[in-house]
Amino acid sequence: MNPQDLIEKYISGNLTAEETNEFNRLCEADIAFKEEVKFHENLQKVTAHEDNIAFKETLKTFEKEQKSNKRNPRIWWIAASFIGILIITYIFSFQQTSHEVLFAENFEPYRNVIQPIVRGEQDETLKTKAFVAYENKEYEKAIQNFSELKVIEKESYPIFYLANSYLALQDSENAISLLQDYINTEGMLKDKAKWYLGLSYLSNEETEKAISIFEEISNSKSYNHEKATSLLAKLK
Repeated sequence: MNPQDLIEKYISGNLTAEETNEFNRLCEADIAFKEEVKFHENLQKVTAHEDNIAFKETLKTFEKEQKSNKRNPRIWWIAASFIGILIITYIFSFQQTSHEVLFAENFEPYRNVIQPIVRGEQDETLKTKAFVAYENKEYEKAIQNFSELKVIEKESYPIFYLANSYLALQDSENAISLLQDYINTEGMLKDKAKWYLGLSYLSNEETEKAISIFEEISNSKSYNHEKATSLLAKLK
């Protein structure tokens, strides 16, 4: 039987006893054949876990071309290299999308628990302006006001809400720095800040740091520990 047909039957699990013996013999005697089998096994693992139809169709096209080339070494290695690049690119893109999706599913700016806003009142203090902008999702304006407020305010809450405002605009790097500062102040929203720090790392694709924070939250049963546990299951 043609070696390529043997590989296809092996991948699909349809080898007869006689074909299995021939397959095993080739794996031991032919290094190129063994490498080709390994390539197809890896390819199968990737396609088995991906739902992207276009991606699968592209791989099928390459498999057909490879078969038609009858194991021409040069053509096979070109195809293998190209598919390898395609797989790496796709997986990287998938991981990016996965982080974005997880962040979007779990991020919600923390509510205003500092300055109750009464609609219609003419309170023009910087503190009120900052929280009005925050509640109205005018995050750029909120950032400006909280940045000014944290310079003059003795309490540390402006740092926490400033970080939330940055995170709402997907500026995770600024959010990380601010949340680390806030946690060090031992502010009353420290347990909440850890949750948002974990999300900031997630948004910034610092997976290991995100996992470390979510493990701490999950183990201590602190704010949003159930969500942290759920995220850990998806990130590991």
